[in-house]
Amino acid sequence: MKYLTVLFASLTIFGYSQSVLAQQKAFVLQEAWGFSRGFASFDWLRAEDKETIYSSAVYTEINRNTLAVYNTYKQDPFGKYARCGGLGCDLGKGQLIATLNFESRGNLLIVQSATGKAAFLNGALCKLVESYLTVLECTSKQNPNPDAKIPSIFRFAPGS
Repeated sequence: MKYLTVLFASLTIFGYSQSVLAQQKAFVLQEAWGFSRGFASFDWLRAEDKETIYSSAVYTEINRNTLAVYNTYKQDPFGKYARCGGLGCDLGKGQLIATLNFESRGNLLIVQSATGKAAFLNGALCKLVESYLTVLECTSKQNPNPDAKIPSIFRFAPGS
């Protein structure tokens, strides 16, 4: 990929139009993340120290650069699935609560539009972060609580 980038840059220097640069393969969240649907942990963290403010389980579906987020519910609130193991083993997929549409900029993603409960993420800057699993991490000056005016990090981590 480095070779392609240098080749495109040198072509631009020799007067080729910028449309040659557009021939590079666009960053597509679904392909890069390798996670297209399933239960995920949604975490809200303070940007200054990465301490968790809030965490919940959601169900996500990704189609190219669009992330649909669904709420979840306990399949059996009386405990039939107690100790079943793994995020989502006792959960069901609920109603659609948010949609995030991303635009790629290199290896970064910008939230171009965010609807529903995640509208506060409109304009957030996102990236994939490698740890023991790949996590979608977004930074934003906005958050779900309009009274808490703090820079925040939001993570979607696939369930096990």
